Amino acid sequence: MDPSRERSPLSKVYYRPIEAAIRWTRLWKQEREILAVLQTRSIPEPDDFPQWPTLRLNIERIFDALRNGDLAYGLNGLPAPPETPIDHPGLTVRHVHLKEWMQHYYPDQRPSFLFSALERSAHPTVTIDDVRALTFERDSLKSLVAERDAEIAALRIEVRALLKSMDTNSRHGSAAESLSSRAEKVYLHIIGGQNDLLLGKDGSGKPHPRPRTQEEVIAALTDRYGKRLGMTKSTLENKFALANRMLSDRQ
Repeated sequence: MDPSRERSPLSKVYYRPIEAAIRWTRLWKQEREILAVLQTRSIPEPDDFPQWPTLRLNIERIFDALRNGDLAYGLNGLPAPPETPIDHPGLTVRHVHLKEWMQHYYPDQRPSFLFSALERSAHPTVTIDDVRALTFERDSLKSLVAERDAEIAALRIEVRALLKSMDTNSRHGSAAESLSSRAEKVYLHIIGGQNDLLLGKDGSGKPHPRPRTQEEVIAALTDRYGKRLGMTKSTLENKFALANRMLSDRQ
């Protein structure tokens, strides 16, 4: 493949202005969060994303170019009718027009969604915005690692409590009270599934999305392992309820 024609997975034929600004600011991993906050608004308020000041600056740059005729635009990828307002919710900017505009007005900028690796290496400029974006991404990853460590520690506590209960049943309970092979498989499936949610990665090598609630944990487990023994919604709800009661018992 010709490296000069290498295409980024973030590239599109056309973009909404906010999508272009998000990619320009290297915040594509936070795109859902940003769009959820903005909803129908085109430009964030000054207090919306204080941690990403460059995002508002870049979207304002784009709208300034649209307003002054420096950047052509359309509607949903098609030519816009005359007198179309620039705050129209369907307003879009073509990839080729955005790239030409940036080459002319911001020649030191080479975002990967517009320029190939070869084009970026021909203009090796690192701006203060790049440094800030990388620093924030590093801090975000450190925070994510800390959250994962806390979740793993909590899971270890739960596993130790479960093993202790199993050992108690084995030493003091009758044969009927001992953990059967089938029950053991159920618990091991649940533990293995939770371990995969915490530490596993998807096909691209990225960590699985972190569930926020017990319901999301159950949904993820049944979606991935629903055919395994004990991994039905009702069984998981029952086992989690018992485990929660056990952990809350101070005796």
